[in-house]
Amino acid sequence: MKLLPRDPMRFDVFDLFAKYGLVNGALLRDPDVGESFLAAARTSIQRALEDERFLHGQRTQAMFEALVASLGRVLILKQEDAGDVYLSDETLSVPDFRLVLPDGVQMLVEVKNVFQGGPSSFPSLKLHPSYLDGLVRYAAQMDCALKVATFWARQNLWTLVSPATFQQQGKNSTLSMKDAMIANEMALLGDIMVGTKFPLRLRLYNDAEQSGPIDEGGQSDIVIAKAEMFCAEQLITDPVEQNIAFRFMLFGDWHEEDEVSVSDNRIDWVEFRYEPLGNSGQPFAIIGSLSGMFSRAYGLATIDEGGVTQLRQDNVPGYWGRLIPEGYTGQALPIWRFVQKPSFLAAAGSWKDVDTEKLKAELSESRQQASRPPVEL
Repeated sequence: MKLLPRDPMRFDVFDLFAKYGLVNGALLRDPDVGESFLAAARTSIQRALEDERFLHGQRTQAMFEALVASLGRVLILKQEDAGDVYLSDETLSVPDFRLVLPDGVQMLVEVKNVFQGGPSSFPSLKLHPSYLDGLVRYAAQMDCALKVATFWARQNLWTLVSPATFQQQGKNSTLSMKDAMIANEMALLGDIMVGTKFPLRLRLYNDAEQSGPIDEGGQSDIVIAKAEMFCAEQLITDPVEQNIAFRFMLFGDWHEEDEVSVSDNRIDWVEFRYEPLGNSGQPFAIIGSLSGMFSRAYGLATIDEGGVTQLRQDNVPGYWGRLIPEGYTGQALPIWRFVQKPSFLAAAGSWKDVDTEKLKAELSESRQQASRPPVEL
């Protein structure tokens, strides 16, 4: 998968400029329209920068696009809600993205961000029923199934579910994180959960001859002479395994601790240790999902304590999907890969069969819903 090259500064900005001129009754070559357009653009940008909810929503939408591209499983990924849309039924709602899966099946995806709840609580996504109904009926008109992708920000969790997963609660169509996790279909996009043995350790050896002793203030220069990685006490030497282990350490869910070895008032080495909190008695533990690790890396590049700093980051299509090579058999870094199937599809066959049959069933249901009048509240 590659990003189709285009020039948004030339085409998108000029298209906005042309629409601005039309709305304001100004000719394109009017000497004043350019300055008034720039002033209006500055005002709009400033208003957007002051709206944290808007910024987080836009960042999440851009992150989902980058995530799908980085997992590299879909054939085509395109913004559905970009550009002008003419509708005979104004109650329809246009989803964010159109995806084409490897078997040729298409789906439309609406992306949402939920920032609520603590680590031990289950937050929920609430949508107005007419809005969800409009998305479903738009998808039916396009002969596609609809999915809702939700980023549960505090839990650093992505889920992908069908509209049927929502429940009616009062005046809202509600999706709890618990229900979303049970019905999660992120595997359709190439997402997997991964586990390995623990602890993972990164040890940085100090060059004592080039660095000084620890001073009275407890400080010392360090010159890294060598770095080693370990998985459950096994030295990792293969470059592919080192790259995987390093990504696991940086962006996985395990707890980090550090240790320093000192002799003769000089630092021998500094070690960073990663392992799960608690011990289940198993020799391995799940360290996270590819989507969760991607999102943690994306967050470091686009957000800080002051809020959103960027909507996008440089992204290599297929990178996270290729992180663990196909047919990988670990030497020092054994990896367990878990592909989640929603509970209601557990008895089905291959993922290809599951995808197709499920989407066809949802399409049939969506067509029936499309024949009904819009929801009135």
